[in-house]
Amino acid sequence: MRTHVETKTVEDSIVLSEESADIYYDINHNVVITRFEGLEIVQTLSDEKLTLYKNNKKVSQVAAKGMMQQNVICLAVVGLLPDMGLSKSAFLPVSVVKKNTNTLVTYRLTNNVLDTVTSNNTIVEIIVSYSLNKTDALAAYAKDGKIILKQYFVDYKNYDGINFPTKIIQAVANESGKQIYIKQTFSNIIVDEQDNNDSYFFVGN
Repeated sequence: MRTHVETKTVEDSIVLSEESADIYYDINHNVVITRFEGLEIVQTLSDEKLTLYKNNKKVSQVAAKGMMQQNVICLAVVGLLPDMGLSKSAFLPVSVVKKNTNTLVTYRLTNNVLDTVTSNNTIVEIIVSYSLNKTDALAAYAKDGKIILKQYFVDYKNYDGINFPTKIIQAVANESGKQIYIKQTFSNIIVDEQDNNDSYFFVGN
């Protein structure tokens, strides 16, 4: 699967950054490749690490265990996008509230994992709003009840049987408590691309 994404980060109506990139994911290679436009920068995400290359040379690498399980492209390819992969995670549903076509489900970390959490920046509970077998929004909470982030998934379109949100808006608070909004717009989505295999590989130095 591949897509083009435009990402804009905004605080108090001020645009902090804008990025354009093409994202490629082949389940057989199990690496997400992001190619940033006009920057000669490529980012690769695997099960264990997130690596950044500039001009084909590695400039940084960090641990990224679990990040692929949260990536919407990966979730779409493996069929876990409707519940954002929570059914295959360490979170368990503890509450379900239905109203008309909407369903609110509260997920919480299993007790054995929750007991190991000491940081108030760790997500321990997620409340998800579903309608018509798709996620509309979610809110993630820390152990002290603080909201860590909110996400909204809108403008779903069907691509070869995959319902994909073409806009994702994420709201997070910075250190001073102000809300920062990260807005992603997806376009040119292609599933099972057959004639562009080289773009799904990247080998840097």
